[in-house]
Amino acid sequence: MKYCCIGLILLLSMLAFCIFSTAFICTYTQETTAYLEKGFQLAEQKNFQDATKQIEEAFHTWYSHRGFFGIVLRHAESDEVNSYFQSVLQYAKNENSEEFFGACAQLMASIEHVANMELPHYYNIF
Repeated sequence: MKYCCIGLILLLSMLAFCIFSTAFICTYTQETTAYLEKGFQLAEQKNFQDATKQIEEAFHTWYSHRGFFGIVLRHAESDEVNSYFQSVLQYAKNENSEEFFGACAQLMASIEHVANMELPHYYNIF
């Protein structure tokens, strides 16, 4: 009985951690994506200076949680997002609209993919 209780406690604590990490990943990715969408809209209006500020704010939001992401995400996913951020920031600073919009859309899709992969779906199991 003692071992059964210990196993149950461990199982419940792992479940609680999974729920906690999923909730926080979704929250952090939504914050980051909101900044990116605003930056994208500003760039569409040819306001690259304010778009750059929004992209930098999105990067700071993402980067401030790097320790947490390093624990719960695969490193390849977080590294991919970090490299996309660098590209998008460079395109925004250079006001290169052709490259910026594609790279920003790719970055937003990558961040949304990270959040979706943490949600429990049947296709995440296989």
